[in-house]
Amino acid sequence: MKSNSSAVRSSFRCLPALVVFMLALLSTGVSHAACVTNTADPGCVHFVMRTSSAFDTYTNAPSSTQEQWFQTHFWEMQVSSPYFDSRLSWYPRAVAYFDLYGVHTTDPLVSQHPEWILKDQSGNRMYINFNCTGSTCSQYAFDFANASFRQYQISQISTMLSAGYLGVWLDNVDLQVQTSNASGTVSYPVDSTTGQLMTASGWENHVASFTTQIRQAFPKATIIHNSIWYAGTQPAGSDPYVQQEIQAADMINLERGVSDTNLTAGTGQYTLNSMLSFVDVVHSLGKKVNVQEYNFNGDYGLAGYYLISSGLDALGNDAITPNNWWSGYDHELGTPLGRRYDWYGLLRRDFTNGFVLLNPFKGASVTMSLGAIYTTTSNASVSSVTLAGGQAAVLFGPEPSTAPQPVQINVGGPTVGSFMADGDVLTGHVNTSSTAITTSGVTNAAPAAVYQTSRQPNSGLTSFTYVIPNLVPARSYTVRLHFASDNTGANHRLFNVLINGTQVLTNFDVNATAGAKYKAVVVTETATADANGNVSLEFVNGSKGTAFVCGLEVIP
Repeated sequence: MKSNSSAVRSSFRCLPALVVFMLALLSTGVSHAACVTNTADPGCVHFVMRTSSAFDTYTNAPSSTQEQWFQTHFWEMQVSSPYFDSRLSWYPRAVAYFDLYGVHTTDPLVSQHPEWILKDQSGNRMYINFNCTGSTCSQYAFDFANASFRQYQISQISTMLSAGYLGVWLDNVDLQVQTSNASGTVSYPVDSTTGQLMTASGWENHVASFTTQIRQAFPKATIIHNSIWYAGTQPAGSDPYVQQEIQAADMINLERGVSDTNLTAGTGQYTLNSMLSFVDVVHSLGKKVNVQEYNFNGDYGLAGYYLISSGLDALGNDAITPNNWWSGYDHELGTPLGRRYDWYGLLRRDFTNGFVLLNPFKGASVTMSLGAIYTTTSNASVSSVTLAGGQAAVLFGPEPSTAPQPVQINVGGPTVGSFMADGDVLTGHVNTSSTAITTSGVTNAAPAAVYQTSRQPNSGLTSFTYVIPNLVPARSYTVRLHFASDNTGANHRLFNVLINGTQVLTNFDVNATAGAKYKAVVVTETATADANGNVSLEFVNGSKGTAFVCGLEVIP
């Protein structure tokens, strides 16, 4: 993760860039991006600009017209303090950069408190694994478990926020080990709270508790975490410490966005589908994401944003300047008609003013007829599109006629037929069985493979919850719950199920309902999506045994 907290800033103004900026304003007028307020609107772009010292040429001494351009195009900006302190008067929607535990090797804090620097088992100072040369890295890794260091960091944030910033953009919120030697070899440090080598769970616990402490210190500030989306136990976002960290933020920054070429098609751990499922977990916890692209990528980044946009999520890329603003960010797609879904090998999401299509990297090329004439972001009229892997299309026009798609989840397992890989879940433990489950004669049964995996509460807990996001608020849905009986007989496992907080099953006995060993059971209920477009499904231990479920469907 890159850091700009002590970037060398120049007061020299780049006149050619400013001239281009002024010419752009004079030739086009001050065009207004769609979303620069906190009004929720999933169909427009809330653009967040992540700045570095290279961007100072635009913010150093702008004219009033230039100031207005920033105000009407950027929802928020991530900036550096104290450089931007004096500029908050004309752009107050700024969050200040701060590193959670990385301190540059030349910072006076290194000599003032060497005892705060993390050490390896041999007593050597450890670095953050970034910009390592073999003899040094750019930042020491400070001890985020140390109470004195934590308090120091909180006092620094407090001083920074007192200038009037909207909040803080926390870098290196790492829920997996990122400490290394000078050559970049990653290893765990010694845990100052135990004197032993830090464990994976110890690392996660210390980082999560530090973020919670910061949240408690600044309850009203906007807090953005630049964190690793695939950290912790899988599926991504299910780790309790990761969820604690998410809950300590208002927004999670997805560094590199959807355009990381390693985010390929399919359902593996590092695929695009897995990252989007992580976003669903973030949404289910009531938080937002920033899809932060490194480079301009046109429709691909924009479509990726629209696939998950819930109203106050954000999009940005580091390549945008006032000189090259893209008009594609100024469109309004309207109200979502549901969540994203698979459509002939593409990811699709429909809106009242059009729809988006995305083919992940390494996906097979797909040509599709659109069923009507649509306008692209480059103002071309098209009735069909061909998308190779790594391409996308954002299409404006009539409301799509495609019916909203059901949400079907293979609990604890990979994609099976129309049932997508596990996601949208808050905690719980996955069990796998090799025993074949009978689906013959069972109405609305899922594919047999769905019944080979299930989820139950984690040890020491009594429940787990799925929150299905991105539905149509106030719309009624059919809910199907899929279970499988085992060989223990009736009255062995009794549990409760709540939908949106209302108990719909009490001491439910799967074995008694099935009437046979190893047989599928399907229970049908109804649910109404709440004002945020969510349906929650909670499975709670009853009078005997533990709650579980094998598959879920939420059907329009």
